[in-house]
Amino acid sequence: MKMEGKNKMGIDTSIIITNSNNGPYLNLCIKSLVDNTDLTNKEIIVVNNGCTDDSEKICNRWMKKSKSVITLNSKQPLGLSIASNVGVSYSRGKWIVMTNEDVVFPSDWEDTLLKHRKEKQMICSNVIEPGVDIPVSEGFTKKNFGTTHKKFNYNGFLKFEKSIRKNKRIKATNGPQVLSKKDYMIVGGYDPLFVGIT
Repeated sequence: MKMEGKNKMGIDTSIIITNSNNGPYLNLCIKSLVDNTDLTNKEIIVVNNGCTDDSEKICNRWMKKSKSVITLNSKQPLGLSIASNVGVSYSRGKWIVMTNEDVVFPSDWEDTLLKHRKEKQMICSNVIEPGVDIPVSEGFTKKNFGTTHKKFNYNGFLKFEKSIRKNKRIKATNGPQVLSKKDYMIVGGYDPLFVGIT
């Protein structure tokens, strides 16, 4: 496994992104994190999981823009579980944020997720889904900001998300997830037999 980027000392939170040939969405994910995160004591670790698209080039561009972005490139597909475990093994933070490459982070994500973190708990988040080709899962918010990376309305998404913050959110249903690295290690990480969707 080849690691690229400059890892910083004094890391509190490690954001692990697993990516499998989804460069355009990965670009949006990293952009949203860099735009909407105080990266002073955080690192973004992208695990490129056997990617053959332009994901590595996208990561290289982001590493030039931000010292907080680090890339792990696996030539072989690892699957979601092993890729996540590898990302955590390279992380330096006390806290872990696990996410996929197709997640866009809103401007309040740190207040919403990181503020409530505690050991022996996993904090999950709400998801906004377009609900175009597949039904929206229970607990998700349905709103279409574009179903391709080229048509994604990033500013519209941020504006909408800000408008619904005041509403009480009944369920946190999905990733990203926040938990302590200590707890992750105690349970042994993700089971390698869990394939997930990546």
